[in-house]
Amino acid sequence: MRHLLLVLSRYERKTRSRCEIAGTQPSDAHQPADILLLHNTDQCARRRGEQGHLPERAHGRAQRTDDGITARDGAGSAAGSRASPSTSSAPATSTAFAWERTRATTPYPFASSAEATNGVELNELGSEGKSLARRVGLWDLTETRWAKPGAEPETSRGLVAERLMMGSLLQEIIRPADDISRRGVKRTDLLTFDRVEARWQYVSFDTRDPVGLMPAWSRNAGDGKTIDLDFYPIAAWSDGGSAGTLMRMRQVTRFDEPDSDSKDQYFTLADGKGIEWLGHRYSYSRRG
Repeated sequence: MRHLLLVLSRYERKTRSRCEIAGTQPSDAHQPADILLLHNTDQCARRRGEQGHLPERAHGRAQRTDDGITARDGAGSAAGSRASPSTSSAPATSTAFAWERTRATTPYPFASSAEATNGVELNELGSEGKSLARRVGLWDLTETRWAKPGAEPETSRGLVAERLMMGSLLQEIIRPADDISRRGVKRTDLLTFDRVEARWQYVSFDTRDPVGLMPAWSRNAGDGKTIDLDFYPIAAWSDGGSAGTLMRMRQVTRFDEPDSDSKDQYFTLADGKGIEWLGHRYSYSRRG
């Protein structure tokens, strides 16, 4: 009963105030809906008074989030955080930005140390990589070409192959023997064994042939003495009239002896004949 009288008293005061503004009489508002509306308005006003306005509440939530981050990181208690100049003088911060700060300082649950260790190990030299490392050094090179099936071989000498390791990658640079500064490089290639895919990866570039980069992959790890590579198809170019013809190529590398090895490249033109021939051979001999 007392609560109802209080509501009616507030209703009377508010109605009188509204009527004075609108120029009407208090007796014009006696519908139950009006009384309920005024009651709900009073309740909302009371809650806002107890909780504070929206900006103040948002600032309070952001402050509590900052205190939680500080306590978690061991940087101090919540009270100490609020008392610090950087916190007390900061403008109101939304909870969205506070959450971003929390996410930035929280490590992701994946990428465990075990996985990282395995990744490092896989990037180190395995048995295949160690076999490549044994080919590092300076090698005399003899090149032999066959322009087409059944053609006479064309042999050239005077070039050397300089091999060096970059991590698990073996790079070979073919240049004239007296070109110490490498200004006249004729060809270079990169060879590595991918321990994740368990196969060889390769790419070469020859400054003497307008065919661009020539990438290749093996189908398996091989037997330790031979590496078979299949190249991505390339557009052939030659003086024999095969310009623009698609060509398949495969390469067989043989580690014959510790001081000698070879690369044989086999070509097949997409001319409907399906004839494969040995088109290029690189023969290496290690310099003593």
